Amino acid sequence: MLITLHSENYEVTINSMGAELKSFRSPDGKEFVWNSDPTFWMRSSPLLFPTIGNVRNNVTKFNGQAYNMPKHGFCKDSEFEVTSQSDSHATFTLKASEETLASYPFLFELSLTYRLTGNALEMTYSVKNTDTKELPYHIGAHPGFMCPLEAGESLTDYQLVFEKEEALLATPYDLEQLCFSATRQVAFGNSGNILPLTPEMFDNDAVYFPHVNSRSVKLIHHD
Repeated sequence: MLITLHSENYEVTINSMGAELKSFRSPDGKEFVWNSDPTFWMRSSPLLFPTIGNVRNNVTKFNGQAYNMPKHGFCKDSEFEVTSQSDSHATFTLKASEETLASYPFLFELSLTYRLTGNALEMTYSVKNTDTKELPYHIGAHPGFMCPLEAGESLTDYQLVFEKEEALLATPYDLEQLCFSATRQVAFGNSGNILPLTPEMFDNDAVYFPHVNSRSVKLIHHD
């Protein structure tokens, strides 16, 4: 089910399947969210829970018992309940079920609230432990953006601008072992708060910065 939010002629669409952001349009019709083209990536903004990334052979263990766990967890393929809604906000909730317990033997309540105020979209994540034991989990965002935005532009016209100065040392991903290196680091550009973007950065999948000083980052055109 698709839910649409409106504020000052900005429009946001969320799919209750996965509580996934599918569209963010400006009043002039410009789309900022990745279009889910399956040729490249069929998702747009999956919610990662209760794990981020893949586990070895898609199997994890809790208290010595093995459970199948898909890459990034099960939320992206789970139908969420719309538990609160207005013209400019909506809350999507997923609770433990027979399906989730098959791969994650814990009781929980997970909510993602979208709130659109003018041209700003806020996404608030909430994890509630409804079990009697400790709840181990990862949670993550995975938004995809249309980049470049305009005809005639390229990825190299864009850069990441961090809130603070960064060493910009990334841990490379091993595509054969399906894990990040425990020993290697790769420098991307010079230390500072600006990281120019190039297609070659992503030759080995994701670029992972394990230690950052910033709590925010901007994706902007360099001009």
